[in-house]
Amino acid sequence: MNQLKTYHRNVLSTVFLWIGFFGVDQLFAQEINITQFEQVGAYINPSMTGNYNGLYRIGNLYRSQWAAISNPYITNLLFYTRPLLRQKNTLSAGLHVLYDQSGDAKRTQTEISPSISYALKLNTHQTLRFGLSPGISLNTLSDDNLTFPEQWDETSGVFNGVLPISENITRFQHTRFLLNTGLSYVKTSELNELAIGLAAKNIVPSARSFISNDAYTYTTFTIHGYYKQQLKERFFIQPVVLYSYNQRASQFALGAQLGKLYNQKLKSLYVSSHIRSGIQRNFDALAMGIGANYKNIEAQLSYDLNLSSLKSATNSRGGIEFSLIYTNLFENIKKITPNCVRM
Repeated sequence: MNQLKTYHRNVLSTVFLWIGFFGVDQLFAQEINITQFEQVGAYINPSMTGNYNGLYRIGNLYRSQWAAISNPYITNLLFYTRPLLRQKNTLSAGLHVLYDQSGDAKRTQTEISPSISYALKLNTHQTLRFGLSPGISLNTLSDDNLTFPEQWDETSGVFNGVLPISENITRFQHTRFLLNTGLSYVKTSELNELAIGLAAKNIVPSARSFISNDAYTYTTFTIHGYYKQQLKERFFIQPVVLYSYNQRASQFALGAQLGKLYNQKLKSLYVSSHIRSGIQRNFDALAMGIGANYKNIEAQLSYDLNLSSLKSATNSRGGIEFSLIYTNLFENIKKITPNCVRM
């Protein structure tokens, strides 16, 4: 009985890892999920590069999830952006470096993506932004720690990695070219800010499978937005939304921040909540978080509860996510011209 339970548990983990990491013919590696997507707007949509009031911005987002099934999935995103020309219209540039590692197979994905955006100022409060982000993705895989259902040894009651498998892994690393683009509309006023964007990721097809060169990436289209409104007593609310779609999968995420503005040092404290859904597979996760803005630094910590069909395997444990962002702010300095006394 114990051996049967062990077998079922290991088969579940193995099948899950196999599907999630590199697929078989019709199955592909899972897309990277980020709960705090509003914190990394320039990664989601390159047109949002430089969409802030400051000299530059540098940040990091770290995510660890599904540790209950195997080695955790780790995602780490570093980014740096800055305006290059700040006249009536603004040209901005940035660099994003993403590292993602998936469990026992140690499937790694390293993305290096510079971005550039152009902000066309329509009037005092409205801006139309355009962005482009080329890049490369370096992908590796290791099967040293993997076993497969056909390697179950009934005699010993354990998996035997020496037994042959029918899967044909033709390569353990590959590199692909990335090209992402997007546009967005931003409207600001003294008490509120609205942003709506449309992005397209992987607009140039490239091979992405470790098994076959015939498996290509699909273009993923993303619609996203946020609306920040200041309320009475210096409270504020900021709903956020994201919907992404390609030929293989879709995702919907909805969230909000509710907080209070304070002073020049402790600028704000807030709580956040997000839900994520795969549309056809119902709710995937519920996340709760807290955040703070202190001087030029914003930090946010959130935790995902797993609501998907895998919750029995993970004991409903999802992922923990932490973001830290530094923005070098500047204030508009009014030029003062002394009166000239004519003689």
